[in-house]
Amino acid sequence: MTYTNIGGFAQITYSNEKFTFITGGRFDNHSNYGSSFNPRIAGLFNVTDKISLRGSFNTAFKAPSPYQIYNSVAIPVEENGIIVGVDYWGIPNTNLKPEELTSYEFGIRGIITPQISVEVVGFRNQIKGLISSIQGVKLDSNIYCTLRDTFAGTFVNDNNAISTLYGLDFILNFREIVKPIHLNANLYVSYFKGEETLPVSGDVIDVCRSMPQILAKFRINFTPIRNFYVSIDNIYSSEWYVRNISNQIEYKNPLKKNDGFYTMDLVLTYKIKNLSLLLKINNVFDKLYGGIEAYGGSADMKYNPQTRRVVYGGITINF
Repeated sequence: MTYTNIGGFAQITYSNEKFTFITGGRFDNHSNYGSSFNPRIAGLFNVTDKISLRGSFNTAFKAPSPYQIYNSVAIPVEENGIIVGVDYWGIPNTNLKPEELTSYEFGIRGIITPQISVEVVGFRNQIKGLISSIQGVKLDSNIYCTLRDTFAGTFVNDNNAISTLYGLDFILNFREIVKPIHLNANLYVSYFKGEETLPVSGDVIDVCRSMPQILAKFRINFTPIRNFYVSIDNIYSSEWYVRNISNQIEYKNPLKKNDGFYTMDLVLTYKIKNLSLLLKINNVFDKLYGGIEAYGGSADMKYNPQTRRVVYGGITINF
């Protein structure tokens, strides 16, 4: 597969004590999908020295992945040790088009005390021309001449299929809240809600597939004793619906949900003059969990397993 994408970006910024305005755009010329211009507008207004408002609007496009375009699964069929045909489970589709995104965002940030700040951001993203996998595509016997079954699956665009995602981001920062140990903490919580008009069937579901309803991260770092640094990341994801849902019946199937997860990462650093010792542990509790959207199915634990407990050690010497 060979393709080229030539792009350029221009941006203009105006700023004074109260207001910052940014406008710009990106132009892309893709050898397979032609030209696309996507604008961006953003602004920041300082209401007071402790409260600020911001908003933005932008569009974008997402080209199909090579997997979606060229995915092909052909299974030889044998009888008495002789190949008598082929079962096509998946066939390529080189006519796929990019998905189109429109995004709006509005946020407010406030400084409560010199040590505490809070930010709330609301957003709405909409994607049109969704790419989804479908089954039951009739095969051309002139191309698939050794076929045994006459139908297979493939990826397609559905111009009537729309995914709308909206929600809130909540960010809370604590700085030097316990000064003797230099304790800092950061809380990030994202709440997602959405609606999708599914490809082909046109059924409407009140979630966005492959998107957990809640994502959260809590980070804490401190220095319990001199030259000893501790950082702890706590990461949480709620359950999510798989990508390969094509109608209301499949949406109501409990097997179309993947489990959420919680993990912890730990970093310890100790300095002795010009020597630094590092211990880093990812996934402290050795949690077994799958990443989102390996193949869009209900087996992300099998096809996209995430790293189990990993321990790193290091020594740095400064001369």
